[in-house]
Amino acid sequence: AVWRIYTQMLDFEKALEYAWQVKAIVHSGYFKKEEDIKRYSLMGYIIVSYTAHAEMKHRDSAAFYGKLAYETAKAIGDKDLLSLAVVNMGNYYREQGDNARSFSFYRMSIHLAHQAQRPDVIAGSQLGIAKLLAREKQNDSAFYYGHLALETYQRIKSPILELLATTFLSDLYAAEGRMDSAYKYQSLTLALRDSLFNQKKVRQIRDVTFAQTLRQQQLEQERKMARQQYSTRLKTYGIAGALLLILFVSFFIYRLRQIKQ
Repeated sequence: AVWRIYTQMLDFEKALEYAWQVKAIVHSGYFKKEEDIKRYSLMGYIIVSYTAHAEMKHRDSAAFYGKLAYETAKAIGDKDLLSLAVVNMGNYYREQGDNARSFSFYRMSIHLAHQAQRPDVIAGSQLGIAKLLAREKQNDSAFYYGHLALETYQRIKSPILELLATTFLSDLYAAEGRMDSAYKYQSLTLALRDSLFNQKKVRQIRDVTFAQTLRQQQLEQERKMARQQYSTRLKTYGIAGALLLILFVSFFIYRLRQIKQ
């Protein structure tokens, strides 16, 4: 999905724009079964809407889509999507300061994600637990879960998610005064940011190129349609002229016959 690309590039407003387009398609009447509508709603726009609104600090909208994702995933019984919705609920309650409920959702998410074989969701829950433990000053355990998350993100080669883990570890090491380790993870963070920034630039260039190509195709299509319309008008005029000529000849012949009579 296009919105997924923009989410990875941290362009959440653009991600939402495409999510709304998916929403319009899902609810256009194309899908007839209620389960299909719920599934494609969840996959197509609900989860990304939570992510985008949460990242942009739109708390009310994030809460709405987070809970909607959770209820929708439970209704269709998809463990893959449910694991993702549950980790989002953990993130939501962590942001609200409800550590106990957040921790409960993270544990549930890890269980579901193991069954669904979603290492990215497992790592997301582990990073969330690390942040909860750091908040409670249990730094040794926070480091443990933070490193687990980073190792998983590196294994599945997800730079944007690696960035979340390295940023967390850098900040936590700095808070403990372990500056060598803090510098190490800050360097990783900067390298990841540079990489993502360069990818975004490449994406922007591709978007411009694509837009130019699309515009050229549109112009060519418009010219083609104009030629076809002109050709159609000529044919119409030709047929009309032929009909008039036939009528004129027929009338001329008719008048000649009348004169002879």
